[in-house]
Amino acid sequence: MKFKTLWVRWAFRVLFGIVLFLGLLAGAVHTFLYYRAGELFKNFVENASGGEYTASTQKFRFGYFPIRLRATGVDFFPMDSAGMRRKYTIHADSLQLKLTSLRSILFDNSLIVSEVRLVRPMVKMESDIKKIPRGEIKFNIPLKEIQDGLLKSLDLLEVDKCEIIDGGFNLERTDLNERLAVNHIYLTIDSLLAARGGMMNQDGDTVNANLILSINKPDIELPDSNYFVDLDRLFIDTKKNVFNIEELSFSRKKEKGTYDTLKLSSIALRGLNWERFLNEGMIEMDSVRVKNGLAQIDLTDRLIFRKRKDKIKDDKRLRIAVPLLLKHVSIAQITYQLRSRRKTGPFTILLDGDSLQLSSFALKDSAIRPVSIGSLSLNVRNYYDQ
Repeated sequence: MKFKTLWVRWAFRVLFGIVLFLGLLAGAVHTFLYYRAGELFKNFVENASGGEYTASTQKFRFGYFPIRLRATGVDFFPMDSAGMRRKYTIHADSLQLKLTSLRSILFDNSLIVSEVRLVRPMVKMESDIKKIPRGEIKFNIPLKEIQDGLLKSLDLLEVDKCEIIDGGFNLERTDLNERLAVNHIYLTIDSLLAARGGMMNQDGDTVNANLILSINKPDIELPDSNYFVDLDRLFIDTKKNVFNIEELSFSRKKEKGTYDTLKLSSIALRGLNWERFLNEGMIEMDSVRVKNGLAQIDLTDRLIFRKRKDKIKDDKRLRIAVPLLLKHVSIAQITYQLRSRRKTGPFTILLDGDSLQLSSFALKDSAIRPVSIGSLSLNVRNYYDQ
């Protein structure tokens, strides 16, 4: 009986020793993976940016079911901003990387990520025109750099899916004191591996990555503080070929406190040439279909009939910030209100119309004839001229 008790104690001690050893080993491996993953992440950012940027985090967590890294308080910033034409900084509340396996960390000194999730990232950019070559002073250039940097990083990590939750960007021209800012951006990029591998669909076409973009009631700040944009919701789904805006309005503040306003509801857009916008700064679309359109123009600060030389002076102030080319525009219902004045005094024109059709509508970055239209047709329902 005594021998049996001693054997149980010995077996218990051996078992306890094995459990303790395995626990210490697991703790050591976990600690190694924790610090190694953080080091690899920082090295990846520096290598992917060509040594220009680095990263820091407030806290790292490592999970195993599934295998993932979660960092909070993530910051990306330039290692040396001296001489940089454009300086970017990115802060995110959290970053989650879903890994395919631990082998790449333990033996290959690399991160292989299947999914990336960024929560509330904000991209900030400052630029100085003195360091930027002529022709690269528009805001489409930094947007292209942000996109190219994101796609390059996802490609190097071999990511299949990327999700951005409530992101935004703030692009600032410090030399001109101008700013372009948008927030509340939700973006999902899926099937990146399929697009990279050149897989073919049933029709023989290359499969592209799926993109779902949603911008919900953002705070929008434009370079010219006299212009305002209000957006209810923008939704893009490339897989379903959907590009819709629920409601969009533009306003311009006039010298005497009045406003010009254009409000559009239920907008369907097709054929956006995104590459042309990134490379040339021009927005080009095949078609724009709108359910309701409202335009309110106030010209009471000027006479509608004036000498040509006076009009030319005003035309020199009409500079389009973003050139626009729409091949076809259709508005089902339109309401137009114009307030102006003749020599006899102020007057108002009200117009209700159905089926406004435009072709080859263009806004050009030119002081002379900044607006051109190929053709225009409108069915007038009601008309009132005071």
